Amino acid sequence: MKRKLAYVAVILLLLFGFFLYQLFGPHTKVQLGKSTTFITEPLADDGLPNYILAITNKQWEGVTPENNGALPFCRAMGPLEGMPLAEFALLCNAIGLEDVNLEACLRMPDEDAAIKESLGAELSKNKSSKHWRKIESYGFGDAYGGGEYGGGELEGNDTANNEDSESAEQEFQTDLAVGEFLNLTRAYPWARSDSPVLAQWVDDNQQPLDWLVEAAERPEFFCPSMTALKEPEAEMIQLLLSYAQTSRSAARALATRAQLRIGEGQLDDAWRDTHALFHFGQHVAGGTYLVEQVVALAIHGTALPAHAALLNHPKQEADLARKILADLSALPSRVGMADALNYGERLMFIDIALRTATNRLGGTVGVDGMEDIDRITSKAKLDTNLLLEVGNRWYDRLAEAARLENRTARSAAIERIDIELLDTLQSRPAKILGAVLSRSARSRLVGEIVLSFMLPATNAAMNAEDRGQMQLDLARVATALAIHRLEQGEYPERLADLTPDILEVIPPDLFAGKPLKYERRDEGYLLYSVGRNETDDGGTHLENVMDEEPWRLINGEWANAEQAGEFAAEQWEKLDGTHEESDDMIIRLPLPEIEWKN
Repeated sequence: MKRKLAYVAVILLLLFGFFLYQLFGPHTKVQLGKSTTFITEPLADDGLPNYILAITNKQWEGVTPENNGALPFCRAMGPLEGMPLAEFALLCNAIGLEDVNLEACLRMPDEDAAIKESLGAELSKNKSSKHWRKIESYGFGDAYGGGEYGGGELEGNDTANNEDSESAEQEFQTDLAVGEFLNLTRAYPWARSDSPVLAQWVDDNQQPLDWLVEAAERPEFFCPSMTALKEPEAEMIQLLLSYAQTSRSAARALATRAQLRIGEGQLDDAWRDTHALFHFGQHVAGGTYLVEQVVALAIHGTALPAHAALLNHPKQEADLARKILADLSALPSRVGMADALNYGERLMFIDIALRTATNRLGGTVGVDGMEDIDRITSKAKLDTNLLLEVGNRWYDRLAEAARLENRTARSAAIERIDIELLDTLQSRPAKILGAVLSRSARSRLVGEIVLSFMLPATNAAMNAEDRGQMQLDLARVATALAIHRLEQGEYPERLADLTPDILEVIPPDLFAGKPLKYERRDEGYLLYSVGRNETDDGGTHLENVMDEEPWRLINGEWANAEQAGEFAAEQWEKLDGTHEESDDMIIRLPLPEIEWKN
């Protein structure tokens, strides 16, 4: 009996020792491989991959100072978003850019105090303009020379304070008016007489704007992150992509010049600027991360109004329209959401997971909510390989789903994965006891928790990419319609009439899986996709109806602000949770006339 008790005691002691070992013993050594670290080089000092350096090296491939569009881009824009001069000098040295003249760099009109003040003064001369009527609707008085504030007399005995308040409000009103005016000049053709101040800004900045076109037209583009240059062992999630935000400013500047050139009848030059915007979007889409793909789509969106205005211009000629179609047809239809998900976003997860599990390179400091996990892993050890395998399997499935060409099948596959992951996370409380007793269970649980922080909204990203593809397809069809009108004297009655002489095939509506909607209307036409809600809303997009532009589309016809406001109010009353808002993607020509002075 005593011997049996001794055996039992030894077994219990061994089990307790094993429990303590799996709980507090050393981490398992990380095995390099596709199912764990995904890449195997370059390696940091701890023998594990340096992910920032890996991405940087990959993007440097084939890039030289002679073919890299980042050189004229940086020459044009100067220090990028939030970048001190010393860091800009380091960036220029890294890409091989010499002798940058900061005085020749682009000055954005809404960021230059002197230009903004001049534009505000120019706008204030016409107090009946839309810009100033809208400002007054906020309840403020005149921005220049007014004696009222918020519709009433200023109160208080402190004259200095009152003057400071009035000055601040004047600046606020000026910013609103100038910002709205600049948005319009990027969306509609304008002439020098509409804004001599802005026209002078374009003239003064011709050189940096030309550099931006050169940057877009170069075959390669890589502008390394300052994080990669200064802290290559930093967390990937802390990587600063200053060039991406700066590229949006560059796109706005080019769009302003393109619309001026359209307004002045310089159509070939206007198309070169507009084409540069499309190219620039593709350069940004060559990046590694989802955020770069989103910025790329935004830049493409900046180009679309100028493209429509070019097709609408009375002096448009068939040869230029043919060139526009050829240039658009040469562009990739989609950005790189699936590739970014499979590579950049996956590596970001692995980087965070490794830091969480092993405290490598200082652990995690850039992810909100990870502190509790860090405290757990600092005491209870993990099977790091298993943790990584768990995450990689989810990313493998998401990447495979994201690459499905059929939109319906893709959305369904991603939704199934999202539901499975949600179910897995919701069962987390039941796994806590197992996580205490088992290193494997604990490793799986931590992997799932890190995933919940890191996995992007994949369906939303793919929907954005689908919209970008549909916009580009609509632009190509609209260009083909312009060619038909210029060569045949009128728009066709059917889209099928465009084939095969102008288009080989008519792209379908990506969202409906059916032909695009098209009909002749008066001297123009209505062309649209039914959009993400997959419902034919008759050529209406409720969000655009509520925009602050002078003209909006309702049922395929142009409506003014008052008509749009009444329609939007009626539509919002119908949105009871059972109906999705209208979201047709529309091209309607001819465009309405814009009265800049009224």
